[in-house]
Parts: sequence; C-alpha cells; structure tokens
Amino acid sequence: MLLTISFWFWVFRRFFFDFNTTFIGAGMLVSHLVNLSLLLGSVLSYGVMWPLIGQLKGNWFPASLEETSMKSLYGYKVFLAVALILGDGLYTFVKVMFCTIINVHGRLRNKKLGPAVDHQKKHLDDQRVNDMFLRETIPFWVAAIGYLAFSLIVPS
Repeated sequence: MLLTISFWFWVFRRFFFDFNTTFIGAGMLVSHLVNLSLLLGSVLSYGVMWPLIGQLKGNWFPASLEETSMKSLYGYKVFLAVALILGDGLYTFVKVMFCTIINVHGRLRNKKLGPAVDHQKKHLDDQRVNDMFLRETIPFWVAAIGYLAFSLIVPS
C-alpha cells in the first residue's frame, strides 16, 4: 500500500498545468478521442516513461552528457516523438487511400447500374439534407441570452 502511494506521488509530482489559451482552444477544436489520447500519452511519457529511462543513465547513454544532448535522454525523446508522428502519418495515409479506393469502386459500380438510380438517390439525399437543415434551429431567445452573457464575461 505504501509502495503504491509513493509510486503515484513520484509520478504526479512531475506534472504541472499550463492554462495557455492556445492549448485550451486546441482542446476545444479537436475531438474528445484526440484529447483523451493526448492526456494518456502525456501521463505515460512524462510521468512514467521518461523518469524510468532517466534512471538508466550510465547504462543506455553516458552519464556525463547533459540531458539536452541528442546522445542523452533528449535523443530518446526526439526519436520516439518522430516515430509517433511518422506512424500516425502512415496510418492516416493508408486509411485515406483505403477510403478513397472504396469510394471510387462504389462510384464506378453505381455508374454501371445506370444514371436513373444515381439521380433518384441524389434527389433523396438532397431532400434529406434540406429537411435536416431547416429542422435544426436555435431559438432566438437562446441566442440573445448567449450573446448577452458572453458580452458580460469577455472584457472589451
């Protein structure tokens, strides 16, 4: 029990909060899955992985080097960050290519069926989009109260 408490104290004493408006805005723009992924990645990397690799100073990299040297702990950080970025980019590229191939294949197949089926399907899709657009509205009183509240909160 004491070992578990001391471990979590050791993990969380390295964290701090930076309430930068850029980070808050980016967090509001991206989906909750990206936010949770970033949170989990930051907890695992800065709270667990880097302290554990830092304890291997002298075994994995020379202990006499500065921590900011590329041959020290910083080199591991940069290498893993670049590997994650490249892996994410490769995954996204493969996913986009797969979806594009499936979409092109579906369009070619629909083209062979004839233009009448495609025209009827497009008309139904347009009608569905128009119905959704006209149905979903914000009441005027909600918008007015929101504008007033934000004008009072945000300093001019």
